[in-house]
Amino acid sequence: MEEIKVISVETGKSPSEIAREAIALYLNKTDVDSVQSLAKRVTALERKYQKLAQLITS
Repeated sequence: MEEIKVISVETGKSPSEIAREAIALYLNKTDVDSVQSLAKRVTALERKYQKLAQLITS
């Protein structure tokens, strides 16, 4: 996860965008629907991760 944060800062893209692009490249897919569906799941996981991080640091 730390690598994604570093890439995010360097590129100005959100961590979910970085993950989406990496997964699309890995899967060698350009199907927009597949990537968008995955993006929604990644975004939901990001929200859960942020809530967990807040609980841990509180």
